Amino acid sequence: APLLQVEVIEAYKQGGFPSLVLEGKKGFVERYGMDGEFWVRNPRESNTEVAAHLKSNLIDLAQYYHAEAQKDGKISDYQEAANWYRKYLSYFPGEADSANTNFLLAEILFESKDFRAATAEYERTSYEYEPHAKSAEAGYAAVLAYREHEKMLDGSAKREWHSQYLDSGLKFADTYPLHPESGAVLTTVAEDLFQQNQFDLAIAVGQAVVAKQPPVDP
Repeated sequence: APLLQVEVIEAYKQGGFPSLVLEGKKGFVERYGMDGEFWVRNPRESNTEVAAHLKSNLIDLAQYYHAEAQKDGKISDYQEAANWYRKYLSYFPGEADSANTNFLLAEILFESKDFRAATAEYERTSYEYEPHAKSAEAGYAAVLAYREHEKMLDGSAKREWHSQYLDSGLKFADTYPLHPESGAVLTTVAEDLFQQNQFDLAIAVGQAVVAKQPPVDP
């Protein structure tokens, strides 16, 4: 049945019916998602072709709605893209491209101004996978997302969030000392701690800035 569904989608594609291709891919994912009944009765190891088509359709759907969101800015397209990225990560958490997919999820959340969720996904991308091409970029992007979300807060919520932001900045600089922004982030954290009268921490972070190799811009 699932492979016949693939043939249906291919027929729509060859017939030049893009909207039916899109709906066919959605239907395939909804029917043959890893949390569906199909996998209760059919072992994954003997249905690798079905899993491969599921993976391919998820990627196509996420990329399609991501492109649409960037083109028209509709919040519904941002939400659709995030939904398909999340499903991909849920169904295929240990794939070689999972880290990059997680980065794309963080990007779509940031672009849609869901900065709180973007922060969590950037940090997951940066620190919860084996080192990869986007690790350092995601760590720095998390710092930026913290700053953006903080603009929406006040009172105790803002103070608590700001404390988490400082921790993230220190973690980024410690984990990726060669990133071109690590010195700037450390300097900002040191100045921030000084303004809060946390002098012992400000001294420690300030000394780390001064001692960085290669040296930070004077």
